Formats: sequence, C-alpha cells, structure tokens
Amino acid sequence: MKKRGDIIARAPKPIALQSSKIGREEKERRQEAEDKLNGNDDKVYKPPESINPLVAKIYVAIVEELKHAKILNNLDIDLISITADSIYRLGVARKNLDEYGEVIADFNGKLTKSPWVQITKDYQAIFHAGVRELGLSPSSRAKLAMYQVEANVDMSEEDELFDNI
Repeated sequence: MKKRGDIIARAPKPIALQSSKIGREEKERRQEAEDKLNGNDDKVYKPPESINPLVAKIYVAIVEELKHAKILNNLDIDLISITADSIYRLGVARKNLDEYGEVIADFNGKLTKSPWVQITKDYQAIFHAGVRELGLSPSSRAKLAMYQVEANVDMSEEDELFDNI
C-alpha cells in the first residue's frame, strides 16, 4: 500500500530523449548499450496483414509520427497495433454513445446506463496506456521536440567550431 511520501520509480527514458545534463562519455556509453538492446526495425513500419484496414491506416499514422525519433523496433508492433485498434474502437464506441445516449431503457422501460459508456472508458484506458508507452502524450512529444531542438543547436555549434579545422 502506498503511503504519503513514498517515492515511485520512473520508467527509464531512452538516452535520446533525456533532457538532463550528462557527460558525453556517459551518453555515448548508454547509447551503445541501448543500441545493443534494440531489435531490428525492418517490419515495424508496415502494418501487420492481420489487422482491419481502417486500423492499419491508424497504425501507419502512428508509425509515421514516431519514425523520425528512431525509437521503434519490431518488438513494438503489437503495442502499436493495440493502440491503433483502441483508437478505432474508441471512435466506434463514441459514435454509438452519441447515437444511443448515455442512458437507455431496458426491456421493462427502466432507465439504465448505456454499455457504450463503459466501453468508451475501457478503450480510453487502453489508448492512454498505449500512447504513454509509445511516447505520444503531449508532454512526451514536447520533450521529444525539445531534444530535437537541443540536438540541432548542439550540432550547429560543433560544426561551427570544428568544420574549419
């Protein structure tokens, strides 16, 4: 049971997404270790053939958003598929919720909560878990953008210093 003041460990971020100040040698060492752990990425950019064509379009959109970060590999295929499927099914659930309403009458005429309310909540939870794992939350996207800006600034400063040698 969690108590007030308990420290909860955070999931480690890829070194490419780190915003903390670490030494160059440490960064290179950690990047090499991550590269060894990363699998192949030859299949992740194409949606699995077994998924619904509409889900496949969402899959491709997710992969395209993360392609530039170079953090995906073949082990992420299931996670991306589940996230894409949850986005699709969440849309279907919301459409049905809009059509039938939050409250429906049962066979006796008694008003009860629509099952689409719970279905929507379930797929929202799956979606949020998926985007957190993939780094698609707004804060993660901002951190990724911040890293890319810092990387471009760092590279241009190094280029200015060492290109003329």
